[in-house]
Amino acid sequence: MFPPIMEPPPQKELSSPDEPSSQAGDEPSQQKASLQEEFSLNKGSCLQGEPSHQDQPSTQDEPSQEKASLQEEPLLNKEPSPREEPSDQEQPSSLKEPSTLEEPSRDQPTSHDEISPQEQSSPQNATSAQEKSPPRKVPSPHKYPLGGVQIHIGLVRVAAKALSSHNIPMVEYGQQIQWRSKDPVVLMCVEWGIPDTLLPLAAQLLSDCGFEEHVPGTDPFDRNVKWEQAGVSYLVGNRGQLNLYPLSLFGFELKDTVEVISTFDPMRTILTPKPHIYMKSMIHLLLNHPPEDALRLRIEDDMLSFISFYLFNDEPLNTKEEGWEERMESEEDFQKRVEIVAAEVNSWEWDCLKDMQIAESLVRHCETVETLTSF
Repeated sequence: MFPPIMEPPPQKELSSPDEPSSQAGDEPSQQKASLQEEFSLNKGSCLQGEPSHQDQPSTQDEPSQEKASLQEEPLLNKEPSPREEPSDQEQPSSLKEPSTLEEPSRDQPTSHDEISPQEQSSPQNATSAQEKSPPRKVPSPHKYPLGGVQIHIGLVRVAAKALSSHNIPMVEYGQQIQWRSKDPVVLMCVEWGIPDTLLPLAAQLLSDCGFEEHVPGTDPFDRNVKWEQAGVSYLVGNRGQLNLYPLSLFGFELKDTVEVISTFDPMRTILTPKPHIYMKSMIHLLLNHPPEDALRLRIEDDMLSFISFYLFNDEPLNTKEEGWEERMESEEDFQKRVEIVAAEVNSWEWDCLKDMQIAESLVRHCETVETLTSF
């Protein structure tokens, strides 16, 4: 779903290339002062409703060939690179993308599937991998700059730089994943999962930069309150939020993620869950909370967004455009797509049959997301 456009760098390279490593005793304090200054510059821009500092590329200086290629090349049109160390044998790179969805088979990996090192090392499998049909075409991605959909982009970069400087992994969730699926969402709330043991340090680093902690509300019917209470929330500008959660809240680990280009900086990588892991995470959150729990509301929306924009490749419906009803898909054509998507979901490497059955049921009857629960 969310393939990267670069090979996964070592953990120490998750930070921007312009960040110095702390070698001398006074460098940490200098770095802290630099982050505080950058935070102040971007905060002023956000409060005034202007594009954040360094939000737009310079038109006077020609960008380097590498940066230009990152800005122009689609973010979603390549295979995901696993979080684990890559094998010595390279994957075939001569595959061409089909123009439409193709039904995957059980013994034929899709673009979401990982090929094990044992399979990669086998000559027979290596040959068959080249003969397999290419993965389905994924939605056209959004391109940089992102000022139009994320007014607090500069402050998010400051936060990411602060955490990366201490090698703290960030796993995106929620709106950032919706945006990757071509959902026309405005990135007002940035949500990162942080390894549980590193969450206190991550929170302290953001406070040191100058981020103001947001005190969660108490209204049990507010869809965001329980999420804010589950982690640490910070104000970003005058309308945005940055929420840090313990990674265990999502129900998966770092090994279940892949590295991708971040939604806020084309020169920085971030982690995102693999497609079936993301869907499984949402399924379990729904199962673990009763229908009347307000925490479910945003998960229900996220699940519907994932099914519609990622799995079905839907486009936003423009009801203001003349003749839009005439271009509506027939029920027969839609059911054909349902069968293709259901087959793809079943081809994923589920570790639990029940999860796979629930996922297929949601694809066929998405309205049941509101009643899916173990209670």
